[in-house]
Amino acid sequence: MPGNDDSIRPTYERLGSSVTSSGLIAVTRLELAVRELRDLDYRFGGGHNPETLAALLAWGDQLLAGGIPSSQNAAYTVLGDLHNLAGWTAFDTGQVNAAIYHFVHAGELAREGSDVDLEANIHYRIGRLHLHHGAPTLALEAFGRGLGIVDISHSPLTASILYANLAWAHATMRAVDPALTCLGAAQDHWARTDHESLPGWASFFGENDLNAMTGVIYTELSRNIDRRFSSFAIPALEDACSGYRADMARSNVFVLIALADNMLLEGDLGGAVAQADRAMELANGVDSSRIVDRLAPLRTDVLRRQSRTPCNDLRDVSQRMTVFAHRRSARRKALKSRVAGSIGGPCED
Repeated sequence: MPGNDDSIRPTYERLGSSVTSSGLIAVTRLELAVRELRDLDYRFGGGHNPETLAALLAWGDQLLAGGIPSSQNAAYTVLGDLHNLAGWTAFDTGQVNAAIYHFVHAGELAREGSDVDLEANIHYRIGRLHLHHGAPTLALEAFGRGLGIVDISHSPLTASILYANLAWAHATMRAVDPALTCLGAAQDHWARTDHESLPGWASFFGENDLNAMTGVIYTELSRNIDRRFSSFAIPALEDACSGYRADMARSNVFVLIALADNMLLEGDLGGAVAQADRAMELANGVDSSRIVDRLAPLRTDVLRRQSRTPCNDLRDVSQRMTVFAHRRSARRKALKSRVAGSIGGPCED
């Protein structure tokens, strides 16, 4: 079950007393711990193991308090990425204020370490927070800030991530031409990326994620502009779904939800029901508050379709989605409290 896996603990325990014994060893081990914890986040969600993340944050604070020579930019980078991950964890578990707190701190550390690529990635994550909470204009500003500082020639993958998310934000605002232009730019920059050696904060954005983003962008255009965009969304989402490994469960859940919505829009009711059920089944192993939020528009579309064309399968799946949302609501409150008590930051209103 999520939250009970101790696979990160060996790495944390290996940190030992290296805060005081060797700065270089400390940074290397902390970087490994952050990478491993991020892998668990992809698989089990932000609520998987906040206690371990809290321990790493405290350990990082000790490293920072001990003084970091100005020449050791790598230390600031790994500490910045640690708070970057903490911000994402807070976002994924409904802690908006805490997420912003950690993202701001992460940005400060990235600038201290002169790591422009990390700083741009932090702007991407802030933008995703705004986009998820219905503020696409603020999201556009955040993504734009990221593009404004990144060296595209040296960081084409970061540029690809930012352009893909710009496209998503434009699509939610019904801006078809900017959305498609940004999507094209994302695909071009992704094709120019050397995928052999990437920083942990950007390495997630492989071919499957590009396909997933492509599908999500077309999904927004299909829901908001023209249902014919679903014919572009479905193949991209199916490619992403078939390519995701088991350790990318949260991303797969989001793709299945989008796939169900597109099938519904195209009139494939049986396919829509099947994908919605797959998404809810897979979501049982993921501690992420965002899942119910992503599922809500699909349920709205199911109810709308059911009102026009009564169908027992649609009625039944809408009821299953309602039950799923209610069950997750109690779990969400407990998760939010657990994470808030672990990783710090301002309390939610």
